[in-house]
Amino acid sequence: AEQNGLKSTLHSGPQGAHLIQRNCNEEVLAIMDADASNSACADCSAPLGTDAWAAVNHGIFICIRCCGVHRSLGTHISQCRSLDLDDWTAEHVSWMLGGNKASKAMLEAHIPRGYIPPSSRDPGSLCADWIQAKYMRKAFVRPLEQEPTLESYSLAAGKVQLMSRGRGRPAQARIVEGVVLVETSGWSPSNFMVALDTMAECGQRRDFAQAGPQDRPRDSKGVQVCSERGASLLELEVRTSAEVVAWLKALRGGAALGSRSAIRAGWLTTAVGRMRRKQKRWFVLHPSGLYFFKTEGV
Repeated sequence: AEQNGLKSTLHSGPQGAHLIQRNCNEEVLAIMDADASNSACADCSAPLGTDAWAAVNHGIFICIRCCGVHRSLGTHISQCRSLDLDDWTAEHVSWMLGGNKASKAMLEAHIPRGYIPPSSRDPGSLCADWIQAKYMRKAFVRPLEQEPTLESYSLAAGKVQLMSRGRGRPAQARIVEGVVLVETSGWSPSNFMVALDTMAECGQRRDFAQAGPQDRPRDSKGVQVCSERGASLLELEVRTSAEVVAWLKALRGGAALGSRSAIRAGWLTTAVGRMRRKQKRWFVLHPSGLYFFKTEGV
């Protein structure tokens, strides 16, 4: 049967035969292929194929992981459909005409300075935080009254495990004006700092950022800071997924706005001990305190 120019077919159901519209799936796939911005997830930029999903009422194409977050928000926020598993009507297709580009132009119009959208390698908790802010709270539709500063991305001291070669050591860590400060405890307590700048890469531990089941990243409670050459500068293990989100947002905000903002740094030779033995150490004078290190380059 033909109805309003659309192909239709009879299906049997619990209440008997009923008529439903179908065969609009190819049309929505054509919309997806027509714009390159639709070939990546609107929320985490994961590459998409014909097995992609859509949040129809937002007119966006998304990956299966982000679809799970959208579904958890409820149908009053997001209405999800599969591009190849669900039947699409002409009305559904009409909602997708703007695609990812139009949706982002509205819902991501005013992302705060230093706020970095998640990627496909990021933990699900960070993607969920972004999706809730973007679609539930409409946090990026209007500009903030005051743009974030480097100080806005500070993080209060909390308990962490400082990881080295797969082993953890109890520590307290915080972020102050673009600098990570770590104080270890135990038999030989020590402290050190890592200055964040635009060249630093901040994310979850690399071994967990690799794809897991169904090409999804395996989530961990580990965060890592790497240099521009890929060397690991800092690796911490936190206690909860909420802390992972807080650390990644603060680290990335600090890296986006920060620089090696020490007041002064250099080599300092001091006399120590009863024998007044000379000791040469690298010092960094930062607004948060004075720090000494064995080597340069923190």
